[in-house]
Amino acid sequence: MKKITCCYFLNDAKLEAKLLECIKPFDTIELVEVFKNDVEMIERLSDLKPSLMFINCDLDKFNAIELMKIIPRPPFTIAITQKKEMVANLIDAGYFDYLEPSLDTKIFWKKFSRILGIIRYFSQNEQVRESSNPYRKSKTKKNAKMYTMVKHQKSHTRICVNDILYVKNAGNCLRIENCNGVILYHNSTMKQFYELLPHDQFVRINKSIIVNYAKIEKFEHNTIYIKNLSFPVSRAYTNNIKDMFRQLG
Repeated sequence: MKKITCCYFLNDAKLEAKLLECIKPFDTIELVEVFKNDVEMIERLSDLKPSLMFINCDLDKFNAIELMKIIPRPPFTIAITQKKEMVANLIDAGYFDYLEPSLDTKIFWKKFSRILGIIRYFSQNEQVRESSNPYRKSKTKKNAKMYTMVKHQKSHTRICVNDILYVKNAGNCLRIENCNGVILYHNSTMKQFYELLPHDQFVRINKSIIVNYAKIEKFEHNTIYIKNLSFPVSRAYTNNIKDMFRQLG
């Protein structure tokens, strides 16, 4: 039987030990990642594509509901919280179910067995999963607001993806400028950040630059013009931009 991949973001050693002890009897579970912070989680999820994720929603200075708005296609996500008054809002935000931090073995096994059954069902019925699972977000609508988190040094900033003009490699980090002229820096690689962006809206034009197709004003002589800025399109990426022009007009 195919393994069900799992990851978690807990930042609590005791809670982590309890969770590992609870899932140990389930030999169909494969732990693929332990996230240290929310930014790392957002960046790595698109590469890992886990089936299941646990999140400690009681961490200080952490907004578990806003997080689900940022993740483009979240896996089945289990909230761990002792704040029962938050549960309804967490479920509305996209969490599949919740567990209390005590992780009572009987309750855990009962809920977890049900969750695994649902995951297996959707895994075997890919088409049904894509169209029917309310906890997986569908393809971003053209005018929908999509957000992501950027981190530089000790600062975390939530930005609207639609407002990004371009992303540029700036050595050890990325330079991001939005339509209001605000410039931010992000500790990530081009490849990792590009995976977070909607590929029907953003296109890579050379090894160092990603641009927002919706903001392009002119494409001429292998040069992209956005506002008062110009960016060269390298030969290797020329077909990328031409394909997008053909598809989106």
